Amino acid sequence: MKKTICKYCKRLFSPDKTHPNQQCCGSKSCLQTDNNARQRRFYRKKCKEDSDWKKKMSQRKKKERLRRSSSSSLDNTSATPISASEYEPLILGVLSTLTGYRNSDDLFKIRQRCIEKGKKCLNAPEALCLNNNALSVKINEKKSNAINNFPNAGLSGT
Repeated sequence: MKKTICKYCKRLFSPDKTHPNQQCCGSKSCLQTDNNARQRRFYRKKCKEDSDWKKKMSQRKKKERLRRSSSSSLDNTSATPISASEYEPLILGVLSTLTGYRNSDDLFKIRQRCIEKGKKCLNAPEALCLNNNALSVKINEKKSNAINNFPNAGLSGT
């Protein structure tokens, strides 16, 4: 089979036997470049032939840009606070997602074990709870209280 030079990267390649006039090798970047060039050629040709089509396309693109800019994203939306009545279903949903259990009895047992472990963690030494910011804040508060209650704590030069 005859070798051809790629139109974009200038490397030698063997064209597909069903497309002997192929001008682009199969690399991802060359295929993307070729696709972009083909779309530009089509757009230019179509705009020359049909001015109404050009207006429709510009309106369509403008509408798409507006849709993308106004679409709700995590940055644009404010988080709605969870009401007290939603905590139980939320926790059960999270537990169900994490464990794969769907039975409410199993989920309530797991929830109870999680509550017990959480209580133990809150009363545990700081080495067990360092990964959680809220818990480390509580531990730091305990430390500062202990320092403040200690005589002459934090006083230098007196």
